[in-house]
Amino acid sequence: MSLKIQTTYFRALVAGLFSLCLTTCLTTSVFAVTPCAELLPGSTKGYVSIPDFDAMSEKWEQTQLGQLMADPIMKPFKEDLQRQLKEKMAASGMQMGISFADLEGVPSGEICFAAIQPTDNKSHAGLMLIDVTGNLDKANALIAKVTAEQVDNGATKATIKVGGVDAIQLTFAKRAGQVEADTALYMIHQNVLIASDHKVVAANIVAGLSKAPAESLATDTSFIAVKQRTEKAAGPTPTHISWFVEPFGYAEVVRAQTGGKKKRGQDILKLIHDQGFDAVKGIGGVIRLEAAEREILHHTFVYAPADKGAEAMDKYRLAARMLDFPNEKNFAAHSWVPENVSTYLNFHWEVEKAFWAAESLVDAYFKDEGMFRDVLESLKTDVDGPKVDIPGGIVAFLEDEVVLLTDNELPITPSSERRLFAIEIDPKQRAQLFKSIKQIMDNEPNATRLKIEGYDVWEIKEEDEEIPTLTIVGPGFSGYTAPEPEEETAAIPNAAITVTDKWLIISSHLGLMQNVLTNKGQSIANAKDYQDVQKMLINLGAGTDSFRSFVRSDDAMKVTYQMMRQNRMPEAENMLGKILNELWSVGDEQNQGRKQAIKGDKLPAFNLVEKYFGPAGMYVRSEDNGWFITGASLKK
Repeated sequence: MSLKIQTTYFRALVAGLFSLCLTTCLTTSVFAVTPCAELLPGSTKGYVSIPDFDAMSEKWEQTQLGQLMADPIMKPFKEDLQRQLKEKMAASGMQMGISFADLEGVPSGEICFAAIQPTDNKSHAGLMLIDVTGNLDKANALIAKVTAEQVDNGATKATIKVGGVDAIQLTFAKRAGQVEADTALYMIHQNVLIASDHKVVAANIVAGLSKAPAESLATDTSFIAVKQRTEKAAGPTPTHISWFVEPFGYAEVVRAQTGGKKKRGQDILKLIHDQGFDAVKGIGGVIRLEAAEREILHHTFVYAPADKGAEAMDKYRLAARMLDFPNEKNFAAHSWVPENVSTYLNFHWEVEKAFWAAESLVDAYFKDEGMFRDVLESLKTDVDGPKVDIPGGIVAFLEDEVVLLTDNELPITPSSERRLFAIEIDPKQRAQLFKSIKQIMDNEPNATRLKIEGYDVWEIKEEDEEIPTLTIVGPGFSGYTAPEPEEETAAIPNAAITVTDKWLIISSHLGLMQNVLTNKGQSIANAKDYQDVQKMLINLGAGTDSFRSFVRSDDAMKVTYQMMRQNRMPEAENMLGKILNELWSVGDEQNQGRKQAIKGDKLPAFNLVEKYFGPAGMYVRSEDNGWFITGASLKK
């Protein structure tokens, strides 16, 4: 099983876990031998553990999502998906190794997947460990089955020694441009089935089963912090999935596995790392499948201790200073939020601090120190510009509460998801803020001024022509021309903007803005599903927090589902669709966004499956060393 196979498994499972958290993970292991975390090396960058595969499978089948996958209407899609995955693996020189369907009856305890960085940031390894105590016959039969399938698909089989243990090695045919052929190793030692693409990593696991290594994932400071915080929240009740990611390390492993950085221009991963976001040392948590009124519960912790390189009075350095989300008590739904929105998120953010924290990021991205302030000066003084003091005339009047809303416009198209972004303002400064916004809009040739409920609203309509090259000239600014785009230039998007008595509101569609401004008493606060989710979150410990979210999963994923069903996912402009496109296209950067990775034309009509998607929510609490997140989904 090559690393690419293992990383594909891991990425798919992480994508699944992420989707569960959107629509709504470390625990005590029942491993009959040494727990996985104590066997995995300290260079492990990604980890998913299922302590009891049978217990998880049983609970999963009782959830609405499990019932969806078992519904006969999904059978054509599931069978077609399996075929597509096999074809894609074969085309890339990889054959599907051990699937979840193959595991039935094989594990007797923990099963885990890991992505490992054995040496430097250009190295990669994949690993699967399964406790097969008492099931050795079934485990050997599984290896024989997988080996036979791989040989039938062209792999060469050999028996070798790994750490003194007999192992089956499969060598796959080289692909075009490949220097070394992919290999896969399978062996069983001390009741553990080991599958890996890296001989040294596999040998270290063999050695660790006899004597646990002094340094392992279990001794990693970030892993320990995440484990302790999420286990404390989960309590004594067993959980079904545990996971951990060291974000930058894992991104490097995926990049190395897919052949290294391919895109031209800035190395965004390095840029973000160097801008202080490496303060995020680890992310992980636990998931429990409850299969009751509350279906899927997750506790997550983002471990980000204070940066020792930060300036006095700052927790983090450079652009990462924008990660300042104060906790507040009041999260009552605002009366102007329409009852029928798909998602509702409000959070508290030090907006002015975040604005200035972006300075170093912008300068670094364009490789031009001082550019950020020069642009601001140009916007303020350029004779052809809006002559607006952005920091003093807009940012200074913004408070710390932020609201994000989404809904869907019918019929479903790639741009059906409508988004609205609102920032609380200082009511006493409303007139000055309005003056600044008006100056900007008066200088915008594509803006049309309207009146809605007594408020001035500017609609910016999409241009058919391409966005022209941006040139900025102003005092102290010799001139800056934006770099040529790597791909076709996007058109200017639609938008609407207004200033109410308490909010600066920006919407992607005028229609959603109208719904908000004309809303009379039909607030989401009156919706039963919203009230149910709020009660659930309070019962889970919500109180003084930095974020609170509500999601109608059926409505929120409608656009993504329809785009996938129509094989138009790369066109999707909604947030979930973009996230999934990114997850599927990691390592395929040259063709990113041009074709759909997985065809979904065998999916049933959405009205046949929407009954399986219930409401969900989560809260986030800022803590001294990171952010604690709890969320869950309810039955529909």
